[in-house]
Amino acid sequence: MISYLEGTVKSKGDKSILLLTAQGVGYEVFMTAAQLGNLQEEGQVEIFTTLVIKENAHELYGFVSAEENAMFRLLNSISGVGPKSALAILNIASPLEIAQAVTSGDYSLLQKVSGIGRKTAERIVLELKNKVIAPVESEGKSETVASKDEEVVEALLRLGYKRKDVVDILSQIDNNLSVEEKLKEVLKRLATK
Repeated sequence: MISYLEGTVKSKGDKSILLLTAQGVGYEVFMTAAQLGNLQEEGQVEIFTTLVIKENAHELYGFVSAEENAMFRLLNSISGVGPKSALAILNIASPLEIAQAVTSGDYSLLQKVSGIGRKTAERIVLELKNKVIAPVESEGKSETVASKDEEVVEALLRLGYKRKDVVDILSQIDNNLSVEEKLKEVLKRLATK
């Protein structure tokens, strides 16, 4: 699997770039319109990639950040959402905005993409609900969950606890604790709430 490339943007098209690597190999990489707009021909670029293999083609999709690439893979894993639709979703919203829409159950953002109707948007929200974690609002401030705390949050959400309560407590405890220790501490504090 080709998951990362760096090189020179040899040319830009409407939907893709031709990326020339140091080894002299050129890759066609499909990207969002926003990312294409930020790239300059003959400029150097580092991109995270996902190779999508179809019956009649091997297509490479590229992203400037690992988060966008991860969201693309999640979206592409959903039945009925192909790589072009996943890329179109990332063209209108950031991974953070998608995660917020999914966790709040708001599928209207996804319906803005051509070809994604209500049923597909609802399926995306349903299937990603337990796979993404978005920031929560707490006293007017946006708090994000550290990636190593995601496991704790997911476990407690499955037990029926509220995301805001879990994130509030995680922000108060020692970050050097193991996942198991954090889980025990959060459960102890939730029990006294």
